[in-house]
Parts: sequence; C-alpha cells; structure tokens
Amino acid sequence: MKREVLTLALLVALPITLLRVAPAQASTKISSCPYTITVSGTYAVTQDLTCAGTAITTTASKVDLHLDGHTLSGSGGGDGIYVQGQANVSIDNGTVQGFFEGVDFWGTVDCKITKVAARQSSDAGIDGEGGTLGLTVTGCTATQNGVYGIALDSDARANTVTRNTANG
Repeated sequence: MKREVLTLALLVALPITLLRVAPAQASTKISSCPYTITVSGTYAVTQDLTCAGTAITTTASKVDLHLDGHTLSGSGGGDGIYVQGQANVSIDNGTVQGFFEGVDFWGTVDCKITKVAARQSSDAGIDGEGGTLGLTVTGCTATQNGVYGIALDSDARANTVTRNTANG
C-alpha cells in the first residue's frame, strides 16, 4: 500500500515539477536596422546600430525588447523605437539618440520603458500619445531633446512616470 501511494505521489509531482522548469524563450537577435517586430516574443539588440529613419518598429503585442546596453543612433528623422497600437510591450536598458522622437508609444496599452537614455531627439525623448493607456516610464533619462524630455499628450491616461531624469 505504501509503495502504491508513493508511486502515485511521484506520478503527480513529476509533471508539476516539469511545468515549473519551462525553458526560457530564446531572444530573436536584432543586428541591423530598420527592423520591424511583427510577432510576439523576446528581442535583443546585439550591437550599436545607426539608422537614417525609424530604427525599430513594433506592430505586435506581448513584446520584450532588450537593448542590452547598446545605442540606437539616428540622423534626425524617424523614431528610435516606434510602438503603434499594441499592448504589453516592454523596452529596457539602452540608449536612443538623434531621432525625431527617441521612443514613441502611439495608442498603446500597458507598455513600459525602463532604464533607457533618450537624448538629442529633435522633438521628444520619450513620448506617449494617441490615447496611450497605462504606460510606465521608470528609471529613464531624457536629455538634450528639442522640445520635450518625457511627454504624454492630453489623450494619454493612467500612466506612471517615476524615478526619471529629464533636462536640457
């Protein structure tokens, strides 16, 4: 009887343990621009990139974009990162410089940007517009941008901006 109970307990415990140890999803590497993200998943920039127009466009929800300490540089046009009409997109850990707008969230829901330096854009470093809802901006630096460091337009609602620095 004890052996049967032990066997049953192991048969129940093993699948539960395997579910908890799911393998981490591999990142899709971004090594050139322009780049468009069209599928949910995890993406990682592999090197500093320079683009004449928009560097990275996101047209998918449930995206984690890791800049991995790299810099996206522009020549004054386009956006460093443009997220249009998507939900649950997160961007972290890098620099975006020299675009029209550094990081532009347009009509997004529940997105977040963390530890990003947005500088030397001709308009805004980080921008939430077009009805953006639930954007979280944390630990970012916006410097030497032409008009705004961090901007949320009048249609933006329920956003959180904490522990950031904006100047110049």
